[in-house]
Amino acid sequence: RSDTTLEHLAKLRPAFTKDGTITAGTSSGITDGACALIVMSKERADELKLKPLAFIRSYATAAVEAKYFGIGPAPAARKALQLAGLTLDDIDLIEVNEAFAAQVLAIIKEMKLAGEQVRQRLGSSILKTSCISLLYRLLTTMLSYNP
Repeated sequence: RSDTTLEHLAKLRPAFTKDGTITAGTSSGITDGACALIVMSKERADELKLKPLAFIRSYATAAVEAKYFGIGPAPAARKALQLAGLTLDDIDLIEVNEAFAAQVLAIIKEMKLAGEQVRQRLGSSILKTSCISLLYRLLTTMLSYNP
């Protein structure tokens, strides 16, 4: 808030314990999240008689100039597809981690994605949760998605 001062923050009561340091001014909003994701080999899943929801075919990292940071997922995705021996035509549904709404549009344009490939229901900018929880949330939502 633009009207926040150190004096105002110092007067806030602790949220959880009498002598605590966590106040409404020192903590994040109710946007923190927690989740768990189990990753294991196919062999281990077979041993445990578990049916995998998905398989990791490949992954990649890529770098871009800092001034173009939002476009970084495009070269990383291209690299991951190449490592898996796939093309965008092999992919039915794509989730773009929407840090900023305009970023999704830039990724769609850069990668020449078809509109029906890009998941457009609940972008991550709407979900407002912690970064890792967000990634797991997007993944599990995509796994259960039926257009």
